[in-house]
Amino acid sequence: MEVRNDFYIDTFIIQRDVNQYFCLFFFTSHIYGFEKMLEAKWDIDEKEGRGWTMMDEDDLFSCVEIKHSATIKFENELRCFLSEGWRTNKDIYEFVLHSSHLPKHANQILKSWQNKGTLIVQDKNGNPAKKGAFYLNYTDRCNNPQKITVRIKK
Repeated sequence: MEVRNDFYIDTFIIQRDVNQYFCLFFFTSHIYGFEKMLEAKWDIDEKEGRGWTMMDEDDLFSCVEIKHSATIKFENELRCFLSEGWRTNKDIYEFVLHSSHLPKHANQILKSWQNKGTLIVQDKNGNPAKKGAFYLNYTDRCNNPQKITVRIKK
């Protein structure tokens, strides 16, 4: 995915056979359109949000929930991002989308960290924010971009 100030680009890969691939390119100049594009990708590919293949077959372990490499990588990237200092809900929302993930993915990770006590979340006044509320959505990005600040405990 490429991010520039004036537009967003992402791809979606379709694998028909072993060596037969097609690629769709998505372009938009608006971050909300980009979020909707990512939602469509993740609806089709719930594991990694990257593509679709006709060769998906259920196997012996298909019912076992596995944490996928894309999720682990994103969790590590988010941890690094929040370790650098205080981040606003707007910063996190944009980072999540630029990482080709959805706000719901970040919310799950942030809630987990908050429950473990490794995350500090404050409101505008520096008071502890409502537990589990991270305001990672387009409306709060525009209307209340500094509703909360977040960082990893050192």
